[in-house]
Amino acid sequence: MKPNEKLIIQYLIAALKVEKCESSRLTLAELDYLYTQGCAHQIQTLIFSALDSLKTLQKIAPELMTHWTKEMVMRSYCQKENLKQVAHILKQMEHQGILVIPLKGVFLRNLYPRPDLRLMGDADLLVHQEDLDKVKQLLIQEGYEEVIDTHSYHVAFTHSNYMSIEVHWALTNHRSFNAPAAIAFEKLVFEHAVPAIVGDAHVLSLSLEDEFIYICMHMAKHLNYAGFGLRQLCDFYLVLKTNSKKYDWDYLTKQFKDIGLYHFVAMQVATCNYLFDSQLSWPNKDFPQYTNAQILTFIEDLFQSGVCGQATYHRSLAVTFTKCKGQDVSYATSMYRLFFPKFNKLKSQYTYLETKPYLVVIAWFNHIYYLLTRTDRSFIVKVQALVLTRYSMHKRKQLLKLLKL
Repeated sequence: MKPNEKLIIQYLIAALKVEKCESSRLTLAELDYLYTQGCAHQIQTLIFSALDSLKTLQKIAPELMTHWTKEMVMRSYCQKENLKQVAHILKQMEHQGILVIPLKGVFLRNLYPRPDLRLMGDADLLVHQEDLDKVKQLLIQEGYEEVIDTHSYHVAFTHSNYMSIEVHWALTNHRSFNAPAAIAFEKLVFEHAVPAIVGDAHVLSLSLEDEFIYICMHMAKHLNYAGFGLRQLCDFYLVLKTNSKKYDWDYLTKQFKDIGLYHFVAMQVATCNYLFDSQLSWPNKDFPQYTNAQILTFIEDLFQSGVCGQATYHRSLAVTFTKCKGQDVSYATSMYRLFFPKFNKLKSQYTYLETKPYLVVIAWFNHIYYLLTRTDRSFIVKVQALVLTRYSMHKRKQLLKLLKL
């Protein structure tokens, strides 16, 4: 691990323990790294909470610390307001007799010492498919707009003042992992669900075991298609640490083996123990074990991923180039398609091709010019992408094979 990566883990551990790190000796570059990587992994509020000597840091990096402090206050306020809004929506669903299970952040945030520091990008709600039309109508009446989406198991709604809401009628796309086992698990979650309260709304919550399984399914899905970062790893760590003495381990082991996530979960446990110096364990003797080199390979991918798998440009290209379901595409072919995309993809970028397809060569030149001159990526980052993308593709393929994903 690089020194700056060790540094951010040090601050993350302190935040989870509600402790402070001695920060007066931080350099401007280190502060900038903590903030930018914190944003990439959506843990900047946690990192900020572990800083001490704010007056000293203000002298070192006045603009950064002023911006970070304002963001800290605003994020905390928005999280509270968003949670109130979600509770209001859930109360309306309760009035209409709609059974609903809030997923992920709505409940996970309560595992953190300071819940408002666990950022939520949206709210995920699981309902029965037959209630979907009623939920859509309710959200539209509350000022939400449906987003055109291609997902086969949820629909998203946006609001001008509050975070988005995703309404799920299934937990996966039924194509990931061992689909029959995942579907069988999914059919039982409402049966296993337990009463819970969000605000003053009476809802359901996944059982402790089902919540842990779903979190792992969600993380594995993200890793398979893009990647995930430190926020999701913190969720995993806190869930397992908090509930390990309450779990039905035989049920968990069977489900993870059936679904095909046993090796993936083992890597998460090993990674948490390595990074957080924790002592998480699994009672089964056949639990997979990994070497330090394998764990460090996963940690490298974790840091390069960020919350959406695209914290670095070369990593985002590697994700684009690495095909799922074992379809192997050469680096040369991938780079060729980056600069010369297929006509249908090019047509979505340059609408003049709809009526003038013979201008495809002009569109290719436009596309290449954009790639070379785009201002959101520096020249150095573009060079790094050309050099490192092939390496990232190779490491990503090896990692997915190692985890049997």
